[in-house]
Order: sequence, then structure tokens, then C-alpha cells
Amino acid sequence: MASAPAPLVPPPPPPRHSPLARVGLLCFALLVVYGSLYPFTGWTDNGISPLAFITAPKPRYLTGFDLITNVLGYCPLGALVVLSLHPRISGLRAVLLALVAGTLLSGTMEALQTWLPNRISSNIDLMTNALGALLGGAVVAPFSPR
Repeated sequence: MASAPAPLVPPPPPPRHSPLARVGLLCFALLVVYGSLYPFTGWTDNGISPLAFITAPKPRYLTGFDLITNVLGYCPLGALVVLSLHPRISGLRAVLLALVAGTLLSGTMEALQTWLPNRISSNIDLMTNALGALLGGAVVAPFSPR
């Protein structure tokens, strides 16, 4: 007696990227630009190189609140970078790209703040922002859909 053929089960669909994560990343990056360059007025060339902050000494006034705020402020950026790269890039490579993206965005904002008299560029800000992007990416990477 011949048995009936087993029903064919279609294979699961391949993983897809999340348009929501990419839109969220764009919105968050624009929010960082807005918050970093506000009030957008008074741009002045004070004769300092926009990258002078990288080798500048530690700022005189440094508070724990500033450090924590900078780390936590860039965590969502790192997380959104990792989620936006999925499924094409995942794991450690995605986390490292989140670090690079956070460092580039923060470095650009700090360099542009050189021309805003109400803002202070700081290498500590650059490091804590990059750390935040790294931590945000590292926290989300294991939970990104596979």
C-alpha cells in the first residue's frame, strides 16, 4: 500500500530589512544634528581648526551628568544602526559599523560646533558619544532578528 505524499511546506521567507529601523535611524540622526547645532545662529570663524578639539586638553568643567548623558544619548543611534543593517550585516561587523557611524556623526558635530560661540567642542564628548553608539549596538546585536 502506497502512502500519500507528504504535503509540501514552503520554506520560510528570507529575512527582510526593517524600513522602520532605517527611518528611525534617519530621524534620530537628524535629531542629533539639531540638538548639536542649535541655535543655528552666530556662526563665527574664530581662527581655530575645526579638528583642534581632538588634541585639546581635558575640558575644565566635566561632570558625571555630561558623561552619562553623552553615552546614553548615542546608545539609540548604535542600536538603530545595527537594526538598519540587518539582515545584510549582523553580529560584530554591525556593532563595529555602529561604532564607526557614531564616531563619524559625533566628530562631525564637534567639528561644526567650533564655529558656534555658544557651543564647546570636546574630545571627551567624542569619546563618550562613540562609546554610547558602541554600547547601543552591542546591546541590540544579539536580539536582532535572525
